[in-house]
Amino acid sequence: MNLVTRALLSVVFLGGSHLIFAQPTPPIPGLPGVTLPGIGLPGGAGPIPTAPTIDPSTGQPIGGTIVPLPGLPGGTLPPGGVSTNLPPQVNDAALLAEAKAVVQATIMLIKAEAKGTFADDVNLDKWGKQIRQIRQKHNLGVLHTKGVGVPLDFLSAYKLFKEAADEGLPQSQLNVGIALQSGMGAKKDFVGAYKYYTLAAAQGLPTAASARDNLAQFLTRFQIQAGQRMANGFMERYNAKQKYIQDRKAAERKLFEELGRTPSGSN
Repeated sequence: MNLVTRALLSVVFLGGSHLIFAQPTPPIPGLPGVTLPGIGLPGGAGPIPTAPTIDPSTGQPIGGTIVPLPGLPGGTLPPGGVSTNLPPQVNDAALLAEAKAVVQATIMLIKAEAKGTFADDVNLDKWGKQIRQIRQKHNLGVLHTKGVGVPLDFLSAYKLFKEAADEGLPQSQLNVGIALQSGMGAKKDFVGAYKYYTLAAAQGLPTAASARDNLAQFLTRFQIQAGQRMANGFMERYNAKQKYIQDRKAAERKLFEELGRTPSGSN
């Protein structure tokens, strides 16, 4: 993959992947920020960071290769010591065509796997495919918030984020909280937003904890307690479901061992 392709993927799926429901701050180092006024958010312009696109295989934020820019760490200043911080112009039609093709293929893959359609060479069992589908639903939701490869549609984005959030994906839980707080793609629900921020924070997303605490400043004690009860109830049901899945996996592995067979996707 050439540098132009890597840079374009970084823009589409990293720097350009953040939701625009609120003004993210502080921006992730090295990435362009997407900002909107904090209209309709408790506290006026109270900024909230957002969750980026994730790697469907690992669940981690995508960390594409960023080309160092002049005057930035890892780069060098041009003669005269003045930097425009602009990347070099690319005029090679073949490189641009390759980059465009890679991005389009990635978008098609996200759309297909979000619907549960996988290529024959995807070596995952049914449980692994379910996890990957959940992550791709999140990624498709991100694309809908930007109108990249799909229509700009906050309603569809919220629906996808909500489906993934209710399956326990913390990045989607954060984005559902943002949607419910700001009313983008969903009716405003501050208690619901507090619930989803709490769930995402419980899984270690520091931006979710900041968003939760920022929102709590504008809620009553009753609202906060209601959000906490909702989050606790969700976690009880989620943990019970995960235990059931783990028991099913163990039972299936034991059955395959007794039959002397190898489960699909286990290679």
